[in-house]
Amino acid sequence: MYSAFIALALLAAPVFADLSVSSPTLTQCKQTTVSWQKGDGNYNMVVVPAGDVCAEPIHNLGDTTKTVLDWKVALPAGMKVVFSVIDSAGVEGFSKEITVEASDDDSCVPQAMRAAAKEAAKPSAPAPPPAIPSPPAAPATPPTVPSTPNTPVNPAVDPAGAGGAAPVAIGAANAGIDPFGANGAVSAGIATPLVALSALVAFFL
Repeated sequence: MYSAFIALALLAAPVFADLSVSSPTLTQCKQTTVSWQKGDGNYNMVVVPAGDVCAEPIHNLGDTTKTVLDWKVALPAGMKVVFSVIDSAGVEGFSKEITVEASDDDSCVPQAMRAAAKEAAKPSAPAPPPAIPSPPAAPATPPTVPSTPNTPVNPAVDPAGAGGAAPVAIGAANAGIDPFGANGAVSAGIATPLVALSALVAFFL
């Protein structure tokens, strides 16, 4: 009997469960239908960024007592969003992440969203290549002083040697080299009057 009482109490207790929200296809400026199950009383539905479901809603689709909502997708192509539904008891449910598909109609998309979508679609500039380090500078080389080669002396060309004085003969050999040396100059001074005198004598004879 006790078991029957527990079973009856469980059946009478309210069932609390998270809202189950559908994830329909979204196409830019085309009609879509989103639905949900369970929940209690009035519902409020918003569209939030997929990267942060607690952020400020992109669109507030309003309150309803139904569990289905038709909506014209006023979102730019490429945007990733999530539907969020909350009931009167504060129970909240989320759809899966949905990417808005492109179409040739963007008239329903707010101008600010279109500009932001175009900016986000621009390819990012490629990163510059890594800098190539410069090779280390070569050490300074001291100037080379050219060496002066020793030139061999040719006795036939330079009898005095490399910048030296010519050898002087000693003794009798010196007389043959300079017969009018210091002594020779005196001898020449004495011989000149004798020659003149001899010529005069010869004239009178």
